[in-house]
Amino acid sequence: MTPTPSRVLVIGSGGAGKTTLVTAIADRLGLPVVHLDQEFWRPGWEPTDIPRWRTRVTELVAADRWVLDGNYGGSLDLRLPRTELIVFLDLPRRVTIPRVLRDGPAGVAAPAPTGTPAAPSESPATSWPGCGAFLTRASTVYSSRWRPPEPPGQSLQPPPPAPW
Repeated sequence: MTPTPSRVLVIGSGGAGKTTLVTAIADRLGLPVVHLDQEFWRPGWEPTDIPRWRTRVTELVAADRWVLDGNYGGSLDLRLPRTELIVFLDLPRRVTIPRVLRDGPAGVAAPAPTGTPAAPSESPATSWPGCGAFLTRASTVYSSRWRPPEPPGQSLQPPPPAPW
């Protein structure tokens, strides 16, 4: 029997289905959900400063159980050593861009405390309180061009084998 992972990381471009998959994994495995977007962005889409962000990520991944979605390459070095399973969603742009355009903020997790399952947003105008419009020219261009910095086999080396 294969052991069940207790710390799962899901990464991929906007529109790849990270939030949907994270919610399904959390439901199936009974794991709390952590949405990095909700942790990183402050009202008005102001980013968290890097030292505070790295401290927060360290706190989040210190938990024994989670399923986490989000890219934030600047914190992979903190997340990977604690991750037992990595899911990399690498869908073609012809799939992801229409999803970003169709879903907009509905594709982003609705406001919910980190550690609880998320539900899709009901609001077409905002993704969580204080952040305003989600779908902008800049966010669409970013989603269309997002690629990992190196092929996953090189940049996302798996953690050492789990003790189970």
